[in-house]
Amino acid sequence: MLSSYRTADAPMPASGRLFCAAGALVQFWLHSRIELRDAVEIGGADMPDDDQFIESTMKLIGGAR
Repeated sequence: MLSSYRTADAPMPASGRLFCAAGALVQFWLHSRIELRDAVEIGGADMPDDDQFIESTMKLIGGAR
């Protein structure tokens, strides 16, 4: 019966959780790059390189000081 299926009945292996997390990070990175590019184009500044982008993102989520 499909309606009674619960995620807890079939726990996801660690490798599956890792791939889900990695996919979410890649999706966040791509979406953020698109929004950043649009915002930068409006202001007329140069697009930051990957290192600058990662540093800015880490500051936003509190991973860098």
